[in-house]
Amino acid sequence: MKLTKAFLTITAAAAALAFNAAPSQAWTATSTSSFKSVTSDGQCGLGTISMPAAGTFKFHKPSGANRCEAKGANGINPTKGHTYTIQWHFKLSTTVNNNAIFQWKSYGSPMTQNFPFVLKCISGKLSAQYTPSGGSSRIATSTAITAGTTYTAKLQIHVSDSESTGWVSYWLNGSQKLNMYKARTFDGNEVEPKWGIYGATSNTVDDTVSSLTMN
Repeated sequence: MKLTKAFLTITAAAAALAFNAAPSQAWTATSTSSFKSVTSDGQCGLGTISMPAAGTFKFHKPSGANRCEAKGANGINPTKGHTYTIQWHFKLSTTVNNNAIFQWKSYGSPMTQNFPFVLKCISGKLSAQYTPSGGSSRIATSTAITAGTTYTAKLQIHVSDSESTGWVSYWLNGSQKLNMYKARTFDGNEVEPKWGIYGATSNTVDDTVSSLTMN
């Protein structure tokens, strides 16, 4: 059967539209019950998680507390061989050094990484840190950020227990910082995303998170 040039052009255009179409959101955080756990398992400690607006979460970690975080997306269990897209807006009250504002965190055993990938503040910069199996953590990329300013973070994580096949892509405010960065992204027997604030124990830190999606 002979295909016309017009038909081929239309087919190519349709394929391009399908490729570039925004994927449907499998999970959107609308309340604290959207997470697998928050304060109930001690993740927030002395802090609080409030909702100043619909779909907006203010993680308040007072001085003396070590963390205030929410763990996991209800209905999504990160699985090897799958790629997940996570996107959210965040605003920090201070860019003081911390351990993480986002963690791709491992649980169970055998655990050789603990926190394979995190976003954290170091010297006024938001740094993407990778920790390989049994190795020392290393900074993959850093970008200067300002307290009180809202930023958009986007991650694509391909889940694998092999550094040769796992990877992370990362954008900040639409600018790509990492492109399929090789990473072992499955450790222990479970991995979960975590948002909020961890570390900076001697400081009061607020991390306001909104428009949080994962698919």
